[in-house]
Amino acid sequence: MSKVLYSFVLEDDLFVEYHKFMNPRDSLGEYDKDIIKKLLSYHVYPFLFNKKQLERTNIEIPNNLKGQLNHAPNKNHDLTKLKDGTVFKCILSTSKDEYPYININSDKIKTTITGTFFSTENRNKAISHITQLCNNAKSITLYDKYLSKNEANELCALLPKRNDLLIRIHDKDIHERAAKTYCFSDVETVIRGNCGDWIIEPSNLLVNSHHDRYLIIDDKLAIILTSGFSNLFNDLKEITYIVIPVTKNPLLRT
Repeated sequence: MSKVLYSFVLEDDLFVEYHKFMNPRDSLGEYDKDIIKKLLSYHVYPFLFNKKQLERTNIEIPNNLKGQLNHAPNKNHDLTKLKDGTVFKCILSTSKDEYPYININSDKIKTTITGTFFSTENRNKAISHITQLCNNAKSITLYDKYLSKNEANELCALLPKRNDLLIRIHDKDIHERAAKTYCFSDVETVIRGNCGDWIIEPSNLLVNSHHDRYLIIDDKLAIILTSGFSNLFNDLKEITYIVIPVTKNPLLRT
């Protein structure tokens, strides 16, 4: 049986609104239609909750489900810890803006998840989010035809320093214009210099078929950067990153 995937954790007020929506016969009153409309746009997978949140909000659920939650290892986790059990590692909120929260009313990070940061806008939240997504990775596929040594060094700061991490990077099929910027041996040297325990191998990529830059985590989650890794760390230009679940690595030849 495959493991159940959860998308987000909800702050308590959103959890109550969602329960009103899902259980209209309960005596909790009418749900806020505007809030629910925004909330459902983030419903990629089921939302995650636990025993502690049920107790705080006085929400009643069927006894069989309550029994499962009573024995769950995350039953007493607060929301910040509980979010580690979700795919996107975020908490949905109606007011908070700092990571790990996503403000459904006004946040830069939108459905699926997408974050756009224009010139001069601080992108520390994006860096924190991507770092957290990479934190437990067993493999990272890195794709950027124009990656420089300096950018590779900055990118390594996002990755966990563990000796079981496999990093795939491309080393061939680079077209002429990209080859003037990208050199596999230079990039490999920089990456090895950041963590000598990493397992680094060239990836068998369809490199000429992709314009955007990618981080593929465990062949299950894709982070797409539309204007290059350099703009993630430099606010002179805009950067958009998109986080999507994938069923297989979209970059590997089949």
